[in-house]
Amino acid sequence: MGSVASYSTTQGRRYRVRYRRPDGSQTDKRGFKTKRDAEQFLASIQVSKAQGTFVAPSRSRVAVAELAIPWLESKHASLKPSAYSPIETAWRLRVNPRWGRIAITDIAHSDVKAWVTELNRGLGASVVIRT
Repeated sequence: MGSVASYSTTQGRRYRVRYRRPDGSQTDKRGFKTKRDAEQFLASIQVSKAQGTFVAPSRSRVAVAELAIPWLESKHASLKPSAYSPIETAWRLRVNPRWGRIAITDIAHSDVKAWVTELNRGLGASVVIRT
């Protein structure tokens, strides 16, 4: 559960949403101009927690490259060199140049779909799937 509360600023009334993360710690987000916006944000948080897709807002501002480094290291440790090499190559040649500097929160489904369509024009199906 969460709550919405108003507070006053020099620019007028604003709203704060308080909620608990899946780990039980409490946090809040403030600065909503309307109560409706705050309530919709709280509803989206509750739905994402229920679906198991919750990502803390601070984590969503992380660039793709920051997440890729530990992911690639884990793959390197668990795969044979012959299986790891195509994954690392796909990251280095196709994923990192396009998505490496972009924050997770700035990536839209339509952007990824357009990128995959672009990849399909010049690459084989197995390379696109791996990428």
